[in-house]
Amino acid sequence: MGRIQSTRITDNTNVQLTASSPCVFNGVILTPTDTIGAAVTVSIYADNTGTGTTNLVARYVCTPTSTIEFHYTDGILCRNGLRVECSSWTNLEAFVLHS
Repeated sequence: MGRIQSTRITDNTNVQLTASSPCVFNGVILTPTDTIGAAVTVSIYADNTGTGTTNLVARYVCTPTSTIEFHYTDGILCRNGLRVECSSWTNLEAFVLHS
């Protein structure tokens, strides 16, 4: 699918290389920019259509004591890109690795 690239996420976002193109999810780097006030959940969905557990491919929890976290996969093919959601983006950014 090509070289791995990263997309910086600071809000609920769809990640897609081009319109209607497949995307391979290779992982995510979660980076607190300051102290996180309470535990937050970051969810990755396949095909830009997920909610709850529908099309859920990964879920990560960051706590107030979290530092930078690296989460890698062997590559999950998503036909129509990815959707990244977080319960609160306050003091948190993510770098989604995809190709």
